[in-house]
Amino acid sequence: MAADTTPLVPPKKRPPQNEKNPVLKMLGKPFKQYGALKVIGILCAGYIACMTFTPIGTFGTIGGLVSPNGFIIDPASEERTKAGVVLWKGSLRTVVAATPLQMVLLAISRCSAFFIYPSLVLVFTTKFRASMEMIAQSPIGMFTYDDLHELHVFCGWLCMTDGCIHTIMHLTRWIVQGNFELVVESRTGLSGLVSVICILLVGLPMGWERIRSRIRFETRKYIHYLFVVFCIAMAFHAPISGWPNGGFAPLVFPILILWWALDTMYVCFYMTERIGTSVFHVVPTGVQLTMKVSERFQRNAPDGGYCYINLPWISKTQWHAYSLFENPANPAERQIYMQKLGDWTTDVLGALQRDTHRPIWICGPFSSPYDNAAESDNQILVAGGIGITPAISVMRKHQDSRRSNLIWACRDPHMLEFFVKHGEFSRRGWNMIFYTGKQALYVGDTSEIVTSNGALVHIVRARPNLEDLIPNIIYSIESGEYVPEAFISEIKADAIGQLQEKLDELDELSLTSQQKMTELINYSNDLGFLFTDLM
Repeated sequence: MAADTTPLVPPKKRPPQNEKNPVLKMLGKPFKQYGALKVIGILCAGYIACMTFTPIGTFGTIGGLVSPNGFIIDPASEERTKAGVVLWKGSLRTVVAATPLQMVLLAISRCSAFFIYPSLVLVFTTKFRASMEMIAQSPIGMFTYDDLHELHVFCGWLCMTDGCIHTIMHLTRWIVQGNFELVVESRTGLSGLVSVICILLVGLPMGWERIRSRIRFETRKYIHYLFVVFCIAMAFHAPISGWPNGGFAPLVFPILILWWALDTMYVCFYMTERIGTSVFHVVPTGVQLTMKVSERFQRNAPDGGYCYINLPWISKTQWHAYSLFENPANPAERQIYMQKLGDWTTDVLGALQRDTHRPIWICGPFSSPYDNAAESDNQILVAGGIGITPAISVMRKHQDSRRSNLIWACRDPHMLEFFVKHGEFSRRGWNMIFYTGKQALYVGDTSEIVTSNGALVHIVRARPNLEDLIPNIIYSIESGEYVPEAFISEIKADAIGQLQEKLDELDELSLTSQQKMTELINYSNDLGFLFTDLM
């Protein structure tokens, strides 16, 4: 039965929009988010501005480091002032600003540094997996951001951009003063130089597509560990004696390194387990992995989430993150689907020529942003390609309590076939698969399929128009005029009629009862139903 494609909601006319710069378009969405983070950053910048340029600060009138014209100098030593440093609490500080231009440059450099302090902390803590999982499972998790990886990327870009601004302002001030040698002759300059080199090496290969496409993922990942060098350099960037006018770095960064080390050890020894026998089912463009996990793993991730997988017979050092979904046939088992996308998955497919059993290491489980789907009675899950795996977990978890609607764009016929046969789709929502591949599907030209759990799946051979599709899904359910339950009843009634016609045809043939039964079972499967569901 073909689905009626007439829109339920008339399309709205939208005013033409100006084409955005590609860079601004890429950064636009993240920079519109995280308002609380930016407010805290502004407060930190305001704090250091007050401590530097007002009488309440230790560089202000109380501290005595101000010339009659209001500039920051060392009154006790004209020689130190000319060298670009002041002696404060026993430490030399490179904060001389003896002209209006130098004051502006110092203001920008110090405020930019403190503006990114919250982001510097979060760019580390968002990857403290055990700590973040503990927070996510506590009431504090209600006040955290959903997608920690997106937050990590945002903070990384902000740290790299703001860090460059901070460095350029200091360098410009020292050049104007004629003290460029402070770059290598002062602890602030040398540690800052090391830090900015590290942050560029870490950020650019991951964030700039032209560089990222030329460097293997594992190489980029190993370069990421330069954050340890970055933290060590930042711990020496300013003397702790400068507190409260700076001097926070010697406290903040050693704490972050210690926290990271403890978190990593906890994940390694308490959240990682070896599974001696795992089942690998090979398809032409991917691998389905089924594994029996421990009671701890089942308890901490009853549904969904993600984990890190290590295949020691491929590489003992590579760990890759994958979404989990429960095996409908065995609640003690978890499954992942590895699509052939990069070097590692290519090596996996090359090593597995057939279905087999191999040992693996698994680390986790960890919460997924999809876990927040429970907050909505009616859900619309939008996925592309391998993004279907967390959506499958959500639909299984809320099968009887929520109405989950799926919009899945997929161009891989083998992956589509696998999930239609093995995935547990929602029986109460619209399941719409938009197939954009060129190869023929195993179902031929069929537009509707009933899965093994009784869910109706619609296959559309086109790209989805989300601006029209999502409002139509919402309207069909909220109005009650065209709910999925009514549609599947029509499909099932039509299948029963076709099965009866098939039985009449078989009665005219000289077949045994067993042969007729076999033919009816096969025909029911072709219709997308189990034979028992149509009886």
